[in-house]
Amino acid sequence: MSSTTMSTDPMKVEVPPVLTLLMLPNELILSCLARVPRLYYPTLTLVSKSFRSLINSPELCKTRSLLARTESCLYVWFQFQNDENTHWFTLYRNPYQTVDDNSQTNKLGGYKLVPIPSLDSPPSAMSVVAAVGSDIYAIGGSIDGVSSSGVFVMDSHYHTWCKAPSMHVARVSPSASVLDGKIYVVGGSKNLDYTNWMEVYDTKTQTWEFVPSPGEDIDGRFGYKSASLEGSVYVMDRAKYETFKLNKGRWRVADQKLTTGWRWDSGQFYYCVTENVLYYYSSIDLCWYDFIDRLWRGVKGLEGRLPWYRRFRNTYHHRLADYGGKLVFLWKEDVHTENVQNTTLVWCAEISLERLHRSEIYGTVEWCDVVFTYTTQVDQENTTQVELMHVIATTA
Repeated sequence: MSSTTMSTDPMKVEVPPVLTLLMLPNELILSCLARVPRLYYPTLTLVSKSFRSLINSPELCKTRSLLARTESCLYVWFQFQNDENTHWFTLYRNPYQTVDDNSQTNKLGGYKLVPIPSLDSPPSAMSVVAAVGSDIYAIGGSIDGVSSSGVFVMDSHYHTWCKAPSMHVARVSPSASVLDGKIYVVGGSKNLDYTNWMEVYDTKTQTWEFVPSPGEDIDGRFGYKSASLEGSVYVMDRAKYETFKLNKGRWRVADQKLTTGWRWDSGQFYYCVTENVLYYYSSIDLCWYDFIDRLWRGVKGLEGRLPWYRRFRNTYHHRLADYGGKLVFLWKEDVHTENVQNTTLVWCAEISLERLHRSEIYGTVEWCDVVFTYTTQVDQENTTQVELMHVIATTA
């Protein structure tokens, strides 16, 4: 027998390590589990019912907080074909990891997206999401084709959803950014004017307030992007080719060069702010904005390191997100098998960023992996199988 269950001495029975750990007081077990990265928790829940109960307990969350063991947790929102429900997944370490030493990234097979079981997830599509601390907010959207003002919030400790106070105005696909614990939501309707163009949610008081627009010629529309950095909220109007900056309650026009690069970010979610720096993906380069020299610069060190630099024709739906000071880049790749099935691969790369010079930022690919695979039978009438809606990280 294995030494984990029985020693060579027939009179001496060894106790499996898991049972040995479970013999300890709960306080010590929680202290041990709190030191394990959350990426491993889905695997640990398979060890035993006792482990699963402890990992899902409020006591573990309190222990992690007391030991200052909080960390960034990545979440992805998928929309599947012919399914109006929202589906949330979280990143975790794959227990069946394989390493390909000949791979260009040299780190494959270590990460996977696993579904979050939740019966009360938001019912609306085309929402915008924002993260404040350990909470994810799903704001606005469309329910059965009707615009919604509803707001739902998920506690990422327990993966439970609850309803938050609704906005004053129903909005579909608005833009949102977070500054000092407040969520600024802009656009998302054709019937807005300068008085209700933007509203802000205070997560502490749980109240919504309107924020007057930069001018009376501002309307609702859907072509807005927003980001928070350097203590300000930036809002880019793609139709007017102009970016506005909100600081201490006052609007100003931002640098035109900022608008020039940001406007040509080819998708609404191809940008993010990491460590107070604005990045966007231009379909060729990962770029960042230099506020001192007022120009966009390319991140160095990434040439040829990621599949999307090869510009595959079947890759699309790129998403960027801040991940605890690093940057995660997700994209889809379609693989077609003639007359048999369609397979969608979702890739993820984690990139560490280092400023070696004031005007130079270098990126290093920490790992690159297929984190999700979705396969369906070939359907000539429906080519879109899965939509990569949102990618966002919390601290928990």
